[in-house]
Amino acid sequence: FYILACRIGPFIHGIKKKIQAIGGTLLVNPDGHEWLRAKWSTPVRRYWKISEGLMVKHADLLVCDSKNIEQYIQEDYKQLQPKTTYIAYG
Repeated sequence: FYILACRIGPFIHGIKKKIQAIGGTLLVNPDGHEWLRAKWSTPVRRYWKISEGLMVKHADLLVCDSKNIEQYIQEDYKQLQPKTTYIAYG
């Protein structure tokens, strides 16, 4: 199962249990740094940062479309030992 972006983080644990129950694997594309964008209000940015962390925690594999995003995930979430791969656009 492939999930694009990290906006459903608070719900991912329950979803992952269902995916595992049928023998599936959870792949997540962490998208970008939405939580850093000033166009979003502070509560929205906080939600997206928390959501991102939960997605990183529960994903079986994080599929990054940017080397910089992959590096960020590996560094910022080092304690979770995230499994990542890089697949370029195009």
